Amino acid sequence: MWAFDARAWQWRELLPGDVPGIVAAPIRIEDVDWADSGPLVAVSAREVWAVTGTGLIGRLEDRVWAFYRPGQGFAGGLAAAPDGTVWAATYLGVFSFDGEQWTRRLDSAAQAVDVAQDGTVWISGGWGEPPPESWLARGDGESWVRVDPTAQGGAPSGPWAAAPNGEVWIAVNGWGEDELMHCDGATCEVVQIGDYPEGFGLWVNAVWTTPNGDVWVKGNLDGFWGQYMAARFDGEVWTVDNRLAVGGGVAVGPDGVVWTAMGSGLASIDGTEWTYRITQIEGPWIYAVDVAPDGTVWYTDDAGLHTLDTP
Repeated sequence: MWAFDARAWQWRELLPGDVPGIVAAPIRIEDVDWADSGPLVAVSAREVWAVTGTGLIGRLEDRVWAFYRPGQGFAGGLAAAPDGTVWAATYLGVFSFDGEQWTRRLDSAAQAVDVAQDGTVWISGGWGEPPPESWLARGDGESWVRVDPTAQGGAPSGPWAAAPNGEVWIAVNGWGEDELMHCDGATCEVVQIGDYPEGFGLWVNAVWTTPNGDVWVKGNLDGFWGQYMAARFDGEVWTVDNRLAVGGGVAVGPDGVVWTAMGSGLASIDGTEWTYRITQIEGPWIYAVDVAPDGTVWYTDDAGLHTLDTP
């Protein structure tokens, strides 16, 4: 197992007994750096989790902050399960939080985690980690099964998202075919991304699913930086909808409304109407957005963490 040593700014191999867990970090909220903050997980109007710009895990509950540090590593991903359990993917392993304490679920360094509505947990890692090996696994926290998309001609080389039914969709970038891998836990199949201009490729930078099972992708056209495309796959056909082609982080609310953090703004689309909730040319940069099951919208910017009052 490997971990990134921020002090030496290099990867080093961890020795047996040298794998700390997630521990409380005594840090004041005014000292937290939110610039370039990471994933955001909204639990309710009273509780939200976030990864700070320095890789700390922050929990805000009833206006009280608690911060956690995964040893001397960084947190790369967060997800909330339907039962309220919070999962964290870190450079020092995968952990779950039951409301009181963290439990290590996997030693391998992980970069992302997602939990489907049926409770299936997916984790991934390996990008940039020596030795260079990309991997994807599914499980229940006690046992894990590696899924190998390379056996079907692809590789988990791009973003991915768990579907409501426990399956997973993975973007395959850099292979010249611009495709998705659809994995059900046992087998994977290739789904060609369609409806972009002939002769163009699509480098996917975001994948997400909606409560009804639709799959969305967005990215920039290969070789044409600044030209973007977004498309939706309903299981049979692709539909281009470039209203979501811009922006960064994406979240889907319980009502199916899609939200996107656009850096200089925050916007939503309910399938027919595109609405800018925040528009600012100058001001705090918006990094991430998420919607709690009760409909509360949370977002992070340079100034910290906020809720958005929506009609």
